[in-house]
Amino acid sequence: MKSIREYIGTRYNIVGIKFFSDKVEEDEIFKRAKKPMMFCEAVKLSAEKGEAFLFYEEDEACPSAIVALGYEEPEYIEIEPRIKPAEIKAVKIAPYEKLSDADVFLIILTPRQAMELAYMLEGINARFAGNIAICGEAAAFTYTAKKPNISFLCSGARITADFKDNEVVMSLTKKEIEALDSKIKALAKTCSALCGCRTSDIPQRIVNSFKKIGFEKGIDYFFGRVNSMPVRVYLNKDENGRLAYITLHFPLKEKEVNLDKPFFVRKLGKFTHVSIAFNLKELGEVNIYTGRGLKEFIEKIASKVKENAAAKVQV
Repeated sequence: MKSIREYIGTRYNIVGIKFFSDKVEEDEIFKRAKKPMMFCEAVKLSAEKGEAFLFYEEDEACPSAIVALGYEEPEYIEIEPRIKPAEIKAVKIAPYEKLSDADVFLIILTPRQAMELAYMLEGINARFAGNIAICGEAAAFTYTAKKPNISFLCSGARITADFKDNEVVMSLTKKEIEALDSKIKALAKTCSALCGCRTSDIPQRIVNSFKKIGFEKGIDYFFGRVNSMPVRVYLNKDENGRLAYITLHFPLKEKEVNLDKPFFVRKLGKFTHVSIAFNLKELGEVNIYTGRGLKEFIEKIASKVKENAAAKVQV
């Protein structure tokens, strides 16, 4: 989906995998490879070049993948995870735009991108062993368990299919892909409290303004404490690359928070995360370059959050 790709900033397509218990004929989009290839190779080509494939058992070049994808039962030793019973006759592989009704969706990610998506999904219990990775840990596991997973890949995927050392694969069901799409669109309305401009790219005058009021630099946000509460401040750019928005983010512990829009409230375990975004042009007396009114503005918002929080804040 375009929203997810733009949010995490990836050049790769999201790849859909659809399984069939009956043979499926080739068509203009889904064609069989000219010679057998590995499932992970096809996934990488689909992600990188937008190619679409139709795989029969005889098109699969990896014996382990034949078992993991449910074409055949294992003969000598058990292989897990795998699709069982082995009743799969055909598999389609293509970018989301060509296979939006897929059973499983695979996303090639850096660890940081995986962190951001896992956070939005409220955590993932990952299962991986460095073996039969994309076919088993990603595709087969999510298809059978109906749960997301993260695979750190295997030597076959990294050597034969040319996955990079800093890449992992997240596998999701259609339900989770749609949930991510909805959450990212909701976050867009608050200018994305989970992702701001790198502070190293922000003019030094603005950095100095935050330092004056007791805030330090993180990677993509400023952090400090206001009214005994931790506060993160994200600065976001508009489509023209100009700093245009400021987002305040409050991570609160074990709280019931009664705040309506324009506040965005999200619970994650014992924590409640509250964020609110503003267009810098609409803040009047606040000037992030000189620091004028900045401290008072943050204190005002922090006071409102604290007043509507029922329990003790994180310390």
